[in-house]
Amino acid sequence: MATSVSANKRNSEATLFCEAVAKDNKQILITTMIKSSKAEGWYVKPGTPVPNDSAAATKRIQTEIIASIAKENEDYLGKVNFILVRQELADVILFPRSPKIVFCIVVQRPYDLDRLTESVLIKLDAFQPVARSNR
Repeated sequence: MATSVSANKRNSEATLFCEAVAKDNKQILITTMIKSSKAEGWYVKPGTPVPNDSAAATKRIQTEIIASIAKENEDYLGKVNFILVRQELADVILFPRSPKIVFCIVVQRPYDLDRLTESVLIKLDAFQPVARSNR
């Protein structure tokens, strides 16, 4: 694993959004805005290990698959707000925004799940590039 330092410049709006969300909670290690299996923006807390490019690409595809499977039950259970994957070292929380967009955070425990997810959902709803993509 390589160690990353900062956000990318590929999509400055998405990158700034990712950084703002990450800096809002000190337990957040990584934020990524994924669109059609591509990282539109991301932020990595300094010192946080990250996968190499090939592994990261695989993880983005896996993220979209997980989100699409969960969304298949929306007609029965209602809209998917977020998906939590609890791993040994950290939690991964996915926020499906549309069939092509998933916002992902990696968060170190302990943290308040309800407070964190509510805060992220409010920010996502106000994030204009994502809102436009949902239409």
